[in-house]
Amino acid sequence: MPRSLVTPAIVCAIALSWAGTWVVGKLAVATVPPLELSAARYVLASLALVAVMLALRTPIRVHGLGPIAVSAVCVPHTMPWCRSVTR
Repeated sequence: MPRSLVTPAIVCAIALSWAGTWVVGKLAVATVPPLELSAARYVLASLALVAVMLALRTPIRVHGLGPIAVSAVCVPHTMPWCRSVTR
């Protein structure tokens, strides 16, 4: 593919994926709780980003993972509050 067509192809793929997530989310929320659906989306997105990083041979910098570790520790403590608000 010529380099001039790569950017429009990527933009089109992003637009289709965003549109697709809305449709899939609308259908899935009938059977899966919203918090679990969001967690699954973030896990899939993380795996996709790691795959892109590996494909582009981008180094993973450990010193930038601090905020992610903090959110991993803090977010589970907000789950009871989220459930009481959504009910």
